[in-house]
Amino acid sequence: MIELYTWSTPNGRKVSVMLEECHVAYNVHKINIGAGEQFAPEYLAINPNGKIPSIVDPDGPGGKPIADDGIGRDPHLPRGQDREIPADRTIAASTRACSG
Repeated sequence: MIELYTWSTPNGRKVSVMLEECHVAYNVHKINIGAGEQFAPEYLAINPNGKIPSIVDPDGPGGKPIADDGIGRDPHLPRGQDREIPADRTIAASTRACSG
């Protein structure tokens, strides 16, 4: 299951919208950026940039955990509807445009 680290901001909501649209199960972890929680060592271990949102998939490609900045660039996330984003950059751009 995807772990989503976010806060209630426009950027923070983008990934949850994508996960919902792709029917991917996820847990939400609230990172209160007003209180500076994005700079806590525990969160910086997930995202060294200290920005939200971030996603962690413990069942990433090849069974290896992955972390992403949450902008939806991770091509295996649409698997909830069996929609992989192709490796070919031209086709991938079209896929992102159609699935976003």
